[in-house]
Amino acid sequence: MNPRIRALYEAHVAHDLAARRGDALVLGLERDAAAVFAWLGEVPLEELLSRKQVLDIIERYVIELRISGGITELAGQMSQVVFASDAGRTTRLDEMLSPEAYEEFADKIASLDGARQQVLQLVAGTRALRAILARVVTTTLVRRLLRPATRARAARSSRAGTLLASLRARLEPALTRRLEPRLERYFESAAEQLLHEEVQLEELVPSDSVRALADEIWDTVARREVAELFAAIDSGDLEDFVVLGYECWLAFRKTPFFRTVCTQVVDMIFVKYGQGSAMAFVEDMGVTERMILDEVRRLYVPALEHAAATGLLERQIRARLEPFYRSPAMAAWLQEGAGEDPAQ
Repeated sequence: MNPRIRALYEAHVAHDLAARRGDALVLGLERDAAAVFAWLGEVPLEELLSRKQVLDIIERYVIELRISGGITELAGQMSQVVFASDAGRTTRLDEMLSPEAYEEFADKIASLDGARQQVLQLVAGTRALRAILARVVTTTLVRRLLRPATRARAARSSRAGTLLASLRARLEPALTRRLEPRLERYFESAAEQLLHEEVQLEELVPSDSVRALADEIWDTVARREVAELFAAIDSGDLEDFVVLGYECWLAFRKTPFFRTVCTQVVDMIFVKYGQGSAMAFVEDMGVTERMILDEVRRLYVPALEHAAATGLLERQIRARLEPFYRSPAMAAWLQEGAGEDPAQ
C-alpha cells in the first residue's frame, strides 16, 4: 500500500476507534437517535413496512420456526428451579396477589352473568358430572338413613342397641344394593331435567353465591405459603406441564385459526397506523428516545468498550476500511491529486 494511502488509512482507523469510545460514542449515539426519531415522525408506517412483510416475519419466526430441543430442556430445568426455590417457602399467596387485586378480580367474575350462565349450562350438561353429584347425594342419604346419627342414640339401651346393630348388619348390604342405584338414577335424571329450567339453574348459583365461594377459597389459601399450595405437585409433574403446554403451543400456532387471527390483527394495525407517521405507532407502544438511549448506555456501550479493549473493534474497522484503501479508485484519486504513480 502506498505510504500516503497507508497514513490516511491509519488516520481513518484511529478516527473511527475514537468515535466509538467514551464521550464521543455517547454523543454520536444521541445524535443518531435524535435523527432516527425525527425521521420516524416524517415517514408513514406503510412506507417502512408492508402487511406482507409483517405476516412473513410471523410465518418465519412464530409459525414455522423450528424450536431447538435445548429450549424445551431449558424450560423444564427452569421450572424445576422455580419449584425448588426457597422463595416459595417464605412467600404467601397474598404477597403475590394483593387483597385489593383479588377484590377487583372477584367483583369482575361475579358480574359476568352471561358467562356464568353458559358455564353452568356446560358444566351441568356433562353426564359424568351429573353421575358424580348423584352418587354423592345418594351415598350421603343412604348413610344417614341406614346408620345411627350418634352413638348415644343407639346406646340408650344396650340390648336394644345390640338388636338394632344386628338387624342393620343383615339389612344394610341388601338395602344398599337396591337403594343406591335407584337413587342415583333418580338424582341424575332430576339434574338433567334441571338443565331445561334456566331460571331454577340460575337461582341455584346466583352471583352472590359465586362471590361467596371465591371469598371462602381466597380466605383459605391467601395466607398459605406458595410451596404449601403446590405440595401435591412434584418437580416432575411441573416439568410435564411445561412440556405439555409447549407441545400444545406448537400445534396451536399452525392452526388456521391462529393464522387468521394474526392476519386480522396486522390488518387492524395498518388500518389504524399505516398512513400516519411511524412515530405515532412507536409512541403508542411506549417507546421513547430516552428509553432507547438509556438501554444503549446500559448494554451497548459496555459491550463496545469491551470489544475495543480486546481488539475486536479495531479488527472490524480495518476489515471494513482496508478494501477501500487498497482499491484502484483510491490509488487513482491519490495519483490525480498528487501526481504519483498508483503502482508504487
